[in-house]
Amino acid sequence: MMSYEAVKTDFLDCIKDAGIDLHSFLLIHNNDIVVEHYEYPFHEKFMHRFYSSTKSFAGMAVVKMVDDGLIKLDDKICDLFKDCFDMTSVHPFLLEQTVRDSLMMATCYDTQVYSNKDKNWLERYFLGEPSHPSGTLFYYDSAASYLLGALVKQVTGKDFLEYLRPVLDEIGFSKDAYCLKGPDEELWASSGLVATTRDLAKFANLLLNGGEHNGKQLISKELVLEAISAQIANFDEGPESPYSWYKGYGYQIWIMRDNSFLFNGMGSQFAIGFPERNLVFACNADTQGYPGALIRIFDAIWNKILPNFPKLNSRYNGLLLEDTLSDKISGIKYIIDDNKFALKDFVLDIKQDSGCIIYNKNEMSKKIPFSLSGYKTFYFPEKYNGDVLFSEDHRREYQCISTGKWIEKHKLMITVKSIDDYIGNLTIVFSFKDDMVAIKMTKNAQFFFDDYNGFFAGKAEKNKI
Repeated sequence: MMSYEAVKTDFLDCIKDAGIDLHSFLLIHNNDIVVEHYEYPFHEKFMHRFYSSTKSFAGMAVVKMVDDGLIKLDDKICDLFKDCFDMTSVHPFLLEQTVRDSLMMATCYDTQVYSNKDKNWLERYFLGEPSHPSGTLFYYDSAASYLLGALVKQVTGKDFLEYLRPVLDEIGFSKDAYCLKGPDEELWASSGLVATTRDLAKFANLLLNGGEHNGKQLISKELVLEAISAQIANFDEGPESPYSWYKGYGYQIWIMRDNSFLFNGMGSQFAIGFPERNLVFACNADTQGYPGALIRIFDAIWNKILPNFPKLNSRYNGLLLEDTLSDKISGIKYIIDDNKFALKDFVLDIKQDSGCIIYNKNEMSKKIPFSLSGYKTFYFPEKYNGDVLFSEDHRREYQCISTGKWIEKHKLMITVKSIDDYIGNLTIVFSFKDDMVAIKMTKNAQFFFDDYNGFFAGKAEKNKI
C-alpha cells in the first residue's frame, strides 16, 4: 500500500534541495485530499493570491455563459461591447475577434494594450493597433483575460466570481474569496483572485471530472473537455521543452505533457490536473526571481509523485492533423502589410517532403529552403558580421539547417538553426485563415536574425504563380 507520507517527504526533499520557497501544496486523488502541507506562516485557510491562475476561473465563467445559452463561442467581442464603446474606428482584425479567439489566446494583438499608467484597461482594449488577424496565432495576452472577465459582467450584470458562485458553493469554495480590481473597477480577471490552496485544487478537480461534482453536472462536460484540451498550438517560439506547458492551449488553460492541464500563475501559483490518473496537484509559492524554479517543481512532480499514481485511463487532448492546407496555399503569392523590415511578399513552394519560402525583402528576392522530413542545409540569405563582430570586412552568409512541420491544419512552422561560428535559431510560423495569413517570427540569436522578428499580416493574390 502506498505511503502518502513518503510521497510528501520525497517531494519536499527535492523542493528544499532546490531552494524553492514553497508556501503550500496538496494532492487530490479520486476526489479525496490525500496529501496536504503548509509552511509557516501559511495554513489551510490562508487567502493566497493566484496571479494568472485567475485566468482559468474567468475563462470558465465565460464557458458557463456559453453553457447557459447567454453567448456563443463564435460571437464577436466587439458586438458584445458595442453598447459600451464606440466601435467606428476599431481595426477590422479586432472587429472579427470572437469569444473563442479570446479564450484560446488567439487575439489580434502582439503586445498587451494597457499599462499600469492607463486608467481604463477595458477601454484600451478597443483602442489598440492589431498586428495580425484574430484566430490565427497564439499570443499570451493578459489584456484578453481582463476583457473576458468584463464580458461576464457585461452580459450577466454580475462579476465573474459572483456569476461562478453557485458552482463554487457546490464544491466548497471559500465564501470569503475575492478578486482585486483594475483601475477602472473591473475585476482583475487576469491576475487578481485571492483564495486558498484548497480552493485552487478543488476547482481543478471539478474540471478533471468534466464539470461534475457529487453526481451533479455543474458545467457542460463537452465544454469543460474543450477547455482542458488543446485548441491552438503554442509551441512556436523555439525548441520544445519536455517539461514545459507548450503542448497547446485550451480556454485560458495550458496543456502539458501526459495529457495534463495547468492553471498557471506567476511565482508558481498553479494547479495541474492529470485526468488519466484522477490526480490533482496544487501549490502556492514565491519563485519570482528564480527562473528555473518552475521546471524544478515540475521535475519533482513527475519524478517523485506521478510514479506513485499509475494511469487508470487514457485520453487524447492534442491537435489533430488529419490533413493540412499544403495543396491549397502552395504557389499562392501573399502580399505582406507595410512593416519596418521591408518584407513585401512571399510564396510557399511545397513538394511532398520539402519546400521553400520565396520572398521579397528590400526589393530583393530571397529563399529559405526547408525539409518536411529532416533538415536541409543552406546558407541564410542575409550577410551578418562573422569572425570579428561589427567588422564590415567579415560580413557573410551563415551556414544553417532548416526543418518544417505542420503544427495545425492551417499552421506551418519553419525552424532555422545557424550552425556557423555564430549559433542561434529562428522560428517562422505561417497561419492561414481564408485569404489572409498571419506570420510570427521569433529569433533567439545574438546580433543576427534581428530583422526577422515580430508579427506580420498579409493577404493572398487570387491566382497561383
